[in-house]
Amino acid sequence: MVYDLVHQFVPGDSGNPSVEELNTMMMYTAQLMESGRALDADFMAKFSVAMSEAMGHVD
Repeated sequence: MVYDLVHQFVPGDSGNPSVEELNTMMMYTAQLMESGRALDADFMAKFSVAMSEAMGHVD
C-alpha cells in the first residue's frame, strides 16, 4: 500500500512511490483516516519529500 511506502519513506530507496501513486493515495484520505491511518504532520512531511523525489526534485 502506498500509505505504508510513504510512512516508511527513505529518500533514494528503490520502490519509492511515483507521483501517480501518491496522487491516487491522496484521493482516498477519508478512507485512510477511517481505517485508522494517521495523516499527521510527520506523515505529511514524508509525503512532501516523497512527492518531491518522485517529481525529480532532489534537495
